Amino acid sequence: MPVDPHLLEAGKLLKKEAGLRYRGHADMEKLEQLLAERLEQLISQDFQQFVVLLYTVDVSEKR
Repeated sequence: MPVDPHLLEAGKLLKKEAGLRYRGHADMEKLEQLLAERLEQLISQDFQQFVVLLYTVDVSEKR
């Protein structure tokens, strides 16, 4: 089954911005699981980075 290019791009962005351990071949459910695990890790171990990530996601501006 071919990889959805939008899913691939979302995974790459989450890897870059959130430090997600994404290898480029996850389906939507696996990507959600990886993101949930990463967010739980940030909340429990680096709350300040979690808040920075929330701010990054919330702020819409051109880069």
